[in-house]
Amino acid sequence: MKDLFQADNPLIRILECFFDLMELNFLFILTSLPLFTIGSSLCALYNTSIKMIRKEGISIHKNYMHCFRKQFKSATPLWICLFLLCAFFLTDLYIVCFILDRKYVLLQVPFLILLFVLFSIIIYAFPLLSFYEATLKDTLKNAILLSLSNLPTTILILFIPAFLLFLSSLSGKNLVMIGSLLFFFGFAALACFYSLFLSKILLSCEKDVS
Repeated sequence: MKDLFQADNPLIRILECFFDLMELNFLFILTSLPLFTIGSSLCALYNTSIKMIRKEGISIHKNYMHCFRKQFKSATPLWICLFLLCAFFLTDLYIVCFILDRKYVLLQVPFLILLFVLFSIIIYAFPLLSFYEATLKDTLKNAILLSLSNLPTTILILFIPAFLLFLSSLSGKNLVMIGSLLFFFGFAALACFYSLFLSKILLSCEKDVS
């Protein structure tokens, strides 16, 4: 019975990992509620999840809040610009697909390409901001280069939320189930899964620089 509560017990480690995800998820949702803070929340989420993947033994709350405050000034304007651009192109895409005549259907291609570029920037820009000091121009350039040089990873990361959104649209039951999972630990779990790839990409960048 005593072995059950040992720190190296697999069950205890799984429970610790689960509660860490819940804590990280709660912090992300809480700091994202104002909406304009989502940029710095993403920086803190990825910074913390990558360090968790690397097993750096951090305090989740302290690391998250430190990164959130540190990156607020740089991440907030970037997030607002990217969000407005995404909203603009999504609106245009909706008009082309559902309002205009079907003869204009090919107009959706450039909007899809631009949205792919913007979402790719979002994937890499905030992890880059959370670890490296760089100008906004350099961050955007590096995010685009990383998205292209790691295209399979970029497509995978974009596919998962798109697939979850598709599943959620199929029925109210799916929407409630997926929404509940995201609310309790889903955002943190996805970030940690993505961090398995992002951590290696960032390490390879550091090796190239050195």
